[in-house]
Parts: sequence; C-alpha cells; structure tokens
Amino acid sequence: MAEVKTVTILVVDNYVTVLQKVEKILKKSGYEVEVATDGALAINRALASLPDIVVSAVEMPLLDGFKLCQLLRTNPISRDIPFVFLTSKKTVPQRLGKHLRPFDEFLLKPF
Repeated sequence: MAEVKTVTILVVDNYVTVLQKVEKILKKSGYEVEVATDGALAINRALASLPDIVVSAVEMPLLDGFKLCQLLRTNPISRDIPFVFLTSKKTVPQRLGKHLRPFDEFLLKPF
C-alpha cells in the first residue's frame, strides 16, 4: 500500500495572532505547518524544506510578500511552489492588481 504524503504549508505573516490562527486551522485539517514571521525568514525556510505551498501576507516589514514571491519564483529550486497571498479586502485592488500575477491565488482576511 502506498504511503500518503502529508502536505506541508509554509505560512508567513508578521502578525503572530493571524499566524497562530492560520496554523491552528491548517493543523486541525491535517496539514503539516511551518511558520515564519517575516519574508527573510520565509525564504530560508522555503529553500530548506521546500513546502508544498506558501501562504503569505502581502504587507510585512523587511521583505514584503511581493518580494518574497518574486525571490521564490526566480529561484530554480523553489519556482514551482504554489504561492497564495493572505490579504485584506482593501489591499486586493490597490496592490495585487498592479503586479503581473506571479502568485497563484489570494485569500481574504478576515476569514
């Protein structure tokens, strides 16, 4: 019988409360979850563990979600990892619409 692989999700958000809630929901649903509180830490985690998907906030200090996505997409090791933005409704039209959609999807906060 084939072994079922657990899906690993890297969640990135500088708001610890949001990070904890998303982590709890995903773990309860059976996913393996890694977390990062900023984009720079997320780059290191993503390249070290190669998660199945990255879910990231858009606005973060140091390295925002757009730059994180760009860096992951331009690296041959991580370019095929699906990328989902976690964003507020007010961010969607102003910020996401200006980019050439290097990401795969977005989820609206609050959820």
